[in-house]
Amino acid sequence: MHAMPRSAELAESSSVTRVATSHQLLDSFRLPLLLADRRRKVIHANPAACELTALGDPFALRSGTLVCPQYENQTELSTALDNLFRHADADHDHARKRVVLSLSLRDGKRVPVVLLTLHRRSSSHHDVMTHRVLICVSRAPGSSPDVPALQRIFGLTRAEARLAAAIAAGASPAICARELNVKISTVRTQLNSVYRKTGSRTQAQLVAQTLSLAIV
Repeated sequence: MHAMPRSAELAESSSVTRVATSHQLLDSFRLPLLLADRRRKVIHANPAACELTALGDPFALRSGTLVCPQYENQTELSTALDNLFRHADADHDHARKRVVLSLSLRDGKRVPVVLLTLHRRSSSHHDVMTHRVLICVSRAPGSSPDVPALQRIFGLTRAEARLAAAIAAGASPAICARELNVKISTVRTQLNSVYRKTGSRTQAQLVAQTLSLAIV
């Protein structure tokens, strides 16, 4: 058997060290973090993610593959991942792509899930980039985001930020009108303004945008 050239041996050792360091970094976070490839195979899950997938809500592992037990979640996740990897393959600048989803839990609450593409050069073909996705899940479903942060980041008025926070916590427009002591027509007008300023088109997208502030 031929001995491995010293340069190749050092490169392989460096690659192993980088991988180990990356996994240790993921393990240091309290939020559930999973690293997966385009086939949904989980390369690494930190302890918080292992606890989450053991519960199967909203994610589970089947033979090492990431799945969502709820059909609507599975459809949304698969579509988002397919789009992310397709854009990553077509992007020669290898810019990171980020998508925020709002997935349902069994109890009806929703949690934001952030998908972020990562790029690394193939260990065997240095001119070939391989794509991975980092998946981050909120640990606080139903919690309200910080109102001043919503104002600052999205340029909302205080009334709009309070409404967005209430919607993110699971309140309906009718409940918001009652709790904020305003007319439902006022809530709808404010909600349309919130949609425009946050770039959201649906209530689910708004929830994902606002709750993702707790993650990234």
